[in-house]
Amino acid sequence: MRIYTLYSSYSGFSVKSVDYHGTTYKVAAESVKQAFFFAHNQKWSDGPDASAGIVEIYHRGGDKQGWHQLWCGCKIHGGLGIKNAMTKTALVKAMRSHECDD
Repeated sequence: MRIYTLYSSYSGFSVKSVDYHGTTYKVAAESVKQAFFFAHNQKWSDGPDASAGIVEIYHRGGDKQGWHQLWCGCKIHGGLGIKNAMTKTALVKAMRSHECDD
């Protein structure tokens, strides 16, 4: 499993920033095809122990609470530092480092 960065576009999603609409998805998946499926169906990750799915969505010029929406429902500024092609081990570490503001 690794992270795929998908960009929203006129035709759905793209792995390139052509037709970029200001929203990017960081998706944990086994393949790019599975990442597209998760993004299209809005399937969020269930947390660090079941990380497959959308981990973070960045909305350019988004909410005052934060431009990054996380799998847990939190909105933060700056995101988790998740990078394209990040390994599952690094992703789980980044997800565990986040503390919800509840």
